[in-house]
Amino acid sequence: MGKEHCNRSSRVYKRESLRFIKLEKKFDKYEIPVKEKNHLRVLRCKFPLTIKAVCEQTELEIVIEQLGNDLIVKNVKKIKKLEVSGLIVYFPLIDSKRLEWGLEKIIELSIQKIYFYYSDHCFYNKKQIKKFQDRFDKLQNLVEEAQKQSGNLTKPLLFNAVPLEKLYNEMQKPLVLGVHGQDVLEASDIKEMSSLLIGPEGDFSKREYDDFSKRNFTLKKLEGESILRTETALIYMASLNKFF
Repeated sequence: MGKEHCNRSSRVYKRESLRFIKLEKKFDKYEIPVKEKNHLRVLRCKFPLTIKAVCEQTELEIVIEQLGNDLIVKNVKKIKKLEVSGLIVYFPLIDSKRLEWGLEKIIELSIQKIYFYYSDHCFYNKKQIKKFQDRFDKLQNLVEEAQKQSGNLTKPLLFNAVPLEKLYNEMQKPLVLGVHGQDVLEASDIKEMSSLLIGPEGDFSKREYDDFSKRNFTLKKLEGESILRTETALIYMASLNKFF
């Protein structure tokens, strides 16, 4: 009895969490990917089903019908073009579990892009960096799953890890958050912030701070003696940027 009740509760929760699906477009025809079809079957959805969908950065409203053992798209209505906007973040490589936890939490915080980097004080060795780069698709999938659970129709664009100095030319005077920043972070900094460079564990090196100064980056630190974990600093700063 208890087990059956648990299963029913689980199915109800999953149905409620299905807020949209992703479509593919082939030769001007919308199709449901196999993964999405399997998901709909597992949830035991009743058809025809009206639901939101996303395809090629466009929000749609569609009707899904069952044709034999297959699921097909009917009555496609375009709602609007989706624009990815928000904060641009440059984020260091950290412990993989903590990194994944942080990514899951920021989906709802209007992050436009995340560039991963490694620097002088990165604790990853060359072999670990290569492993991260090779398994980058795993992070992409994790972000997509978190996006679905949150109901957000857009997600941040992720860029694979490169040396920090290779990103300098792309940065447009970011706010640099480090332990040895020149000044304490203030409200005006949050209002003006469009991109954020978060320091690695162990902070930036003296060489890197010198590079930032030469490029006139804004160097800031948090008030007080406590030092936030890297992923906590990401969530904290993204929250301030969204709600301030």
